Amino acid sequence: KFRRLLILNCVKKWVSDHKVAYKKLSGGVEFVDTIPKNPSGKLLRRVLRGKAKTLREERGRATAKL
Repeated sequence: KFRRLLILNCVKKWVSDHKVAYKKLSGGVEFVDTIPKNPSGKLLRRVLRGKAKTLREERGRATAKL
């Protein structure tokens, strides 16, 4: 648990230090076991957006964007 929080904070800090304001992680960071891909290897962003939407609804906030 501690290691996960440490990595989470490191990711947030790196993004806030190196990216412009509109690219910052206002919705937070989620770790997933596998990234969904189609047979040719492209990321299935609609699946990731659906998962993010479900998480936002469960948590009651609507700030994350993919």
